[in-house]
Amino acid sequence: VMANSCSSREDSCQLVQISAIPVGSSLPRYYMTSFVKLPQDCNVMSIKFYSDDGNSTLTSESSPSYEEGRQGIGLLLRRSRDEGNADEELWLFEYDELPFLDVQHTFDCNERLVIRKYNEKLDETSFLTSNEEEEEEENGVNAVNSKWRCVRTIAPLTSAPTPSQTSIEVSGSRGIGAVSCGR
Repeated sequence: VMANSCSSREDSCQLVQISAIPVGSSLPRYYMTSFVKLPQDCNVMSIKFYSDDGNSTLTSESSPSYEEGRQGIGLLLRRSRDEGNADEELWLFEYDELPFLDVQHTFDCNERLVIRKYNEKLDETSFLTSNEEEEEEENGVNAVNSKWRCVRTIAPLTSAPTPSQTSIEVSGSRGIGAVSCGR
């Protein structure tokens, strides 16, 4: 499983694309992909995978004797605010129940799998919503309920030194994480 940020020209917003690629001894015939629309005026700073129980198949510490728990993604987003301020926000959501689309493989000249771009006409898009909102659907699009917190607010760059880098650290084997804001 991998995730990357991309954008929608039609909606003028950022998306997170989550792709699940089968692994094995031969080249995959297909992969599955899903898109999640981010809140307005948000940009992705960091994406991390996590597990709520420590039995993630995304880590080498996973145990074959236990059933895997829920898998999730942590997003560190920067949201532009009025007067040049920006908020850095942590969003956590599970991706197990997202609508994934099977995509036939495409390989480049070096036999590397090519993950296709977002297509407004083909792709079903879910939208990220905070745990405080009760929306189920927005214009036929599924809501992805998430946990959300503002990590910090950054003053306009013209009146303050360049803000330090904020980062997410997670432990897939323990199901815990942290946000650091260094100077």
